[in-house]
Amino acid sequence: MKRIQLFFLALAMLGVFCISLPQEGLCAAAQNGDARKARQNPDWPPNIRFLTGPTKGQWFQMGEIIALLLNEHVVPTTSRSGGGLANISSINDKMGDFGFTVSSFLISAQNKVPEFSQIKVDNVALIGDIFPQILYFLVRKEFAEKHGITTVKDLVESSAQVRMASLRPGSASEFIVSLLFKYGYNTSFDALREKGWTLMFGNYAEISDSLVSGRLDCFAYTAGADVPLIRTMEEYIPIQILDVDASALATFAEKFGMYPFVIPQTRFASLTKPVQTLGDFSCIVVRKDLPEDMVYEVTRQLYTRREIVGTPAATADFAEWRPETAIAHKEHLHPGALRFWEEQLQK
Repeated sequence: MKRIQLFFLALAMLGVFCISLPQEGLCAAAQNGDARKARQNPDWPPNIRFLTGPTKGQWFQMGEIIALLLNEHVVPTTSRSGGGLANISSINDKMGDFGFTVSSFLISAQNKVPEFSQIKVDNVALIGDIFPQILYFLVRKEFAEKHGITTVKDLVESSAQVRMASLRPGSASEFIVSLLFKYGYNTSFDALREKGWTLMFGNYAEISDSLVSGRLDCFAYTAGADVPLIRTMEEYIPIQILDVDASALATFAEKFGMYPFVIPQTRFASLTKPVQTLGDFSCIVVRKDLPEDMVYEVTRQLYTRREIVGTPAATADFAEWRPETAIAHKEHLHPGALRFWEEQLQK
């Protein structure tokens, strides 16, 4: 029963929140002056394809709201599920126009870091960093205590036959976890399978359901700073969030530009101390060949309506978007986005 209850709670927590949001920006049927003006611009594409994240996750939900906003105020817009790794290549190949990823992926690919050589970026630019994207290694507390596990190193070196899950291949989560195992702990998914681990890849709802029901021991994935899903799971089981070891953090800072992030003890009920983990930034990327004035307008609409996108609890991180954060990687910004952020900083 608990498993079934959590499944529906997770769906409710991570579903599309078309609820009592401000009327401004969410009446997709309305053809207001902004939209009519935008749709009369002959140089703009007739529609926007916005690429998000795995179904029911934070990026997915943000994308649903963003599509409604851009549909009303810019041009007809659809949101599509995707993943932080796949979205970059899709946008480069003109299979999408805007989308979510993490900034280190784009920057590492543009800087020709070998591990990112498979990511095509010739036609990809940045709209701006938005909010921290954090790695969470969630372990059932009873499992962690039984095997003396407090860090990812403890987990990897444990003799336990761990049942672990992450999000599907092509997602930011799966790629970052695989990099962490390789460069932080000198192992891999295949090596861990040979050691007796069971690995699965799925979506948020099925994995969180399996962790709570006891069919999984560990769930490793990336998300924002405030994660309602973790609080939902804590209603059913105590959870331990593992520290990422200092040596692994140092390697990732030097090699990929990711940074240490400390999860405060007060963030989640299960925590008994602050947790040190790996941090990055969620960002929006765009086709480099889109018109400057269109990218400027999309950036303006998203920023001025950031509190609408961030109204549901699961998407609240978006409301914290600030120009100082957005422009952190100035040299990678699309000219339209750069012009908008520089105007904001001059106010």
